Amino acid sequence: MIDDRADWTQEGHFTDANGVSVRCYDCVELLRSMPVRSQASGTPVWTLPVGTKATVLFFTSSIPTALDLECETADGFCFVNCTAENTRLLQRAEDKHAPNQ
Repeated sequence: MIDDRADWTQEGHFTDANGVSVRCYDCVELLRSMPVRSQASGTPVWTLPVGTKATVLFFTSSIPTALDLECETADGFCFVNCTAENTRLLQRAEDKHAPNQ
């Protein structure tokens, strides 16, 4: 469980499982399945599969680095917390929003 009192930030960068530098709003991929917890009770209600795409919203400067992610699902999106070692960079934020060339 991620500590809610953690020092969350959007400044700077962290490293993913491959040692690649990642920033907020970059797109990452989950390298392990992650439980999605009920906001009311905190208990897992379903699981995101390996390979789920997510946008980094916030991260902590502590080790292990905790991430706050907005994850794409078949029905829309959900929010989940995990550690950086369970993700890899898929796409930089500036590439996601670049006009087609």
